[in-house]
Amino acid sequence: VTVSNTIGESGDSNEVSCIPMGPLNPPELLTGTFISSQVTLSWNPPTSNGGIPVHTYDVYRTTDLGSPFTLIGQNSSLTGYVDTTVINGYTYYYQVTGEHDFLVSDVSNTFQITPVGPSTPPLGLIAAYTDATVILNWSIPLSDGGFAISNYNVYRSQVQGGPYSLVGSSTTISYVDSTAANGETYYYVIKAVNSAGESEQSNEQRITLLLVPDAPFSLQVTSGNHFVHITWSEPDGKGNPILNYTVYRAEPYKRYEVVGYTTNLFFNDTTVLNSVEYNYVITANNTIGESSYSAIAAGIPADRSEEHTSELQSH
Repeated sequence: VTVSNTIGESGDSNEVSCIPMGPLNPPELLTGTFISSQVTLSWNPPTSNGGIPVHTYDVYRTTDLGSPFTLIGQNSSLTGYVDTTVINGYTYYYQVTGEHDFLVSDVSNTFQITPVGPSTPPLGLIAAYTDATVILNWSIPLSDGGFAISNYNVYRSQVQGGPYSLVGSSTTISYVDSTAANGETYYYVIKAVNSAGESEQSNEQRITLLLVPDAPFSLQVTSGNHFVHITWSEPDGKGNPILNYTVYRAEPYKRYEVVGYTTNLFFNDTTVLNSVEYNYVITANNTIGESSYSAIAAGIPADRSEEHTSELQSH
């Protein structure tokens, strides 16, 4: 470039060079296929790159055409992309742009696809227990995978992380496992089932059936001169060994008080007065706690030559 005035023309400016280029057209014929939880995209290169090779393709995605597309990945000059972040049963919309050193193309055609397959895992597995029974509850999966969920399979292990064994199936979002044993620890997972198969497993839920014993039963009393002898039968410890028994005693119209502990199935109470009626109840103790009271047993100490044995009555 030179500049001229009335005196004359200037010298040349610095020299620049340029390469004429045409437009960069968008990629064409965007399409795709799916397998479970994966979409594979492919497209054709732009029909015109303006004379400069395309070095990058940008892949955009949305689940709502009313919302902006979000960049989810880039690829080199390869005309394809694998999206492994999809969820079965959801509809996705894709667009692709190409770019070289100077230009970014307009977007390609919009491609729509709905991958289907097994559902996502069930959510929020929780567990509770009663006597030799575990009650499981969970929430439905985030997505059914594009097919209706037919049932849920319940798996159990006694080792954290499995391996798990199938213990049952449910068409609802709850299950009662009546094959559990008191005192044992279990690990549960749930899998949803649709026509494409089983989902991945839910969160693992650990539970240990910790229960107090049953109450002692079949109490019998033998009373004599300044003593009451009580016997009973051993109750179910609910999976935990019985440590000892607590003996409670009450006189008529008075509260029960502890009069002793024993590891035996009998107790001799020698702190009694003759001709006074005493009521007894027994509880069993394990590492979890104390059982409920047994049935009431009554005895009246007396100075007599023959001891009197009476069957206890339940109240």
